[in-house]
Amino acid sequence: MAIVHLTIAEAQGELPPICMICGNEAHEVVRKKMSWKPGWVWLLILFGLIPFLLVALMLTKRAVLQAPLCPLHKNHWSNRTLAVALGFFAVIGLVFVVILFSAKPWAGFLAVACLGLGLVWAIATIFITGTAIRARRINDAEVVLQNVSPDFAYALGQYDMDVPG
Repeated sequence: MAIVHLTIAEAQGELPPICMICGNEAHEVVRKKMSWKPGWVWLLILFGLIPFLLVALMLTKRAVLQAPLCPLHKNHWSNRTLAVALGFFAVIGLVFVVILFSAKPWAGFLAVACLGLGLVWAIATIFITGTAIRARRINDAEVVLQNVSPDFAYALGQYDMDVPG
């Protein structure tokens, strides 16, 4: 996958009609609100939720992306969000089942299943969010996106710029 640098004007709708995911012809334009904050901000969670939230709110940059996508990928972000949310609610549901049946002799099995499901959900969430098109950096002039199709990067004239691998 490739990394592309877009001006704010490009991100808001001046993009070639090439699917950002697969490189096929795009027939849909999906509006996506992107956000980005420096990675070091996450370290502030060690000092408490309030310091983290305050700094995160101050440093978060936002941009709107008008993403050209093919019919197969038009739900790129919504499908990923749905999968993460459903997995989270499955883990929470199993926690409640463990609590309800904690007096039963097989409650230990449920607790282990709950831990296992939580671990699977965490790993799946890392994979799902890590492979999505996302902002690598946003500032007042540009949006840098990662995990876009090399064909899309080529259409922008950026194929050999910042292509990993």
